[in-house]
Amino acid sequence: MGFLSGQKEQFGSLILRGAAHRPAWMDIQLDNLSALASHGFRLRPVVLRSLIGAGYHQLGDLCWASDNELRKLFYVGRKTARHVRTTIRQLEMRPL
Repeated sequence: MGFLSGQKEQFGSLILRGAAHRPAWMDIQLDNLSALASHGFRLRPVVLRSLIGAGYHQLGDLCWASDNELRKLFYVGRKTARHVRTTIRQLEMRPL
């Protein structure tokens, strides 16, 4: 969690909506299933509802969520949290 906090401080300008260098994938709404699937992000509907209920509305909101934070949500276990973090890392590695 300390690593993610440091990353959030270093790259905090990227998370602001409308930032010039913000990747387009960060603005994808979690309730837009077709856009999520096009980026390889597939989760069960109950997990998506849990994420949205917890305040994560876009993929960019999940960048700074740790495995522990995600696992505290209903219907999110170790495998699901790992899948979310892995997918976000892969999206971050893509060129803008």
